[in-house]
Amino acid sequence: MKKIIVLILSIFFLANLDCYSQFTLTKPDGFMEMEGYFVGYYNYRQYPAGTTNLKDNTFAVDYAVLDFDGVAKKVWVWQFKVNTVAFVIPGTDDGAIMEANVAYNALNDALQVKFGYGKLPFDRSSMIETIEMPYFERAQMDKSSVYNRRDMGVTLRYSLWNKKVNFYGGVYDGIGTNVLGATNDATGSLEFVGRAEISYPARYRNQEVDLVQLQVPVIAFGIDGRYANKQSFTSLTGDTTTVFNGQKMSSSANIDFLYKGFTAHLEELRMKMTPRYSNSSDLYGKPTNYYMGGGMVASVNYLIKPIKTMVAVRYDQYNPNDILIGDTESTISYAVNYMFDNQRAMIKAQYWQRLKDSNAPSLWKPSEFRIGFQLMF
Repeated sequence: MKKIIVLILSIFFLANLDCYSQFTLTKPDGFMEMEGYFVGYYNYRQYPAGTTNLKDNTFAVDYAVLDFDGVAKKVWVWQFKVNTVAFVIPGTDDGAIMEANVAYNALNDALQVKFGYGKLPFDRSSMIETIEMPYFERAQMDKSSVYNRRDMGVTLRYSLWNKKVNFYGGVYDGIGTNVLGATNDATGSLEFVGRAEISYPARYRNQEVDLVQLQVPVIAFGIDGRYANKQSFTSLTGDTTTVFNGQKMSSSANIDFLYKGFTAHLEELRMKMTPRYSNSSDLYGKPTNYYMGGGMVASVNYLIKPIKTMVAVRYDQYNPNDILIGDTESTISYAVNYMFDNQRAMIKAQYWQRLKDSNAPSLWKPSEFRIGFQLMF
């Protein structure tokens, strides 16, 4: 309790500092901007009685990010974004290098060709930054241990109707953050990703919350898919990205609704995994050559603007293997954000209520509470 009180007092002190400003360097044919953000918290996990190792009851820094963006000759755009925390604590969900790419914009930004390392156009929840969510972490099915959220390759985007309709297509190494080790798997094959999305009557900007309290309802739909046939190998970077040994086909679909501070999101993920070898332990000796996995997320949040407070509830479910009974990972998350300056400076609090699979002997993970502070600069 003393730790939580100290954290809250520190938060109120930091929140009163006027430190949000973007550093910009300009020249005749372009400019460069630098910004960043910090997220720190105290975490309390509800360990079962008798547990002697309580290591996750701790203060921690989640993000200390520096983001450099630039434009040259109006059509060339580049970005370099790094989470300095991940250099000290490898294995974080976003990795140390978050973006390192350059893009060429043509046809008044209707067409973009991007080359380099960065986030893939797959799964709407994955495409949104965690600092733009009411929660500290993504849903279980949206983490990099499930699929590669970042990779090296080429991405094409074509947009219509002032970006109300967007099409994405890309080809990547298919090994996620491991690509930073300058190597591919033994097959040398690539991963292919595609996405299509539409919103009406206004452009949807991949946002988790309605900070401006839209006076016209906006609805958005999206579908995507990806395919890879890789061979697993030992990570050279120490990150959590999983490279599946065999053929993996994935798809997701989402629907979002925003209106007057209220936001609703529904998304489903499906994966078909065909192991490279018929005696794979993932098949558990069953007479099949593949198994299915996937999950779903349903969330709502509401911004109570007069008191600068956002409340949010999310249900998420993830089943890594449909052959194995009792391994479904389900959670109800409750979150409250107090905003000193929108999402630029705010207190975040979240409680994860883990749900027990009816066929499992115990909870898949203990429930936990987290409170912290987010500051953008």
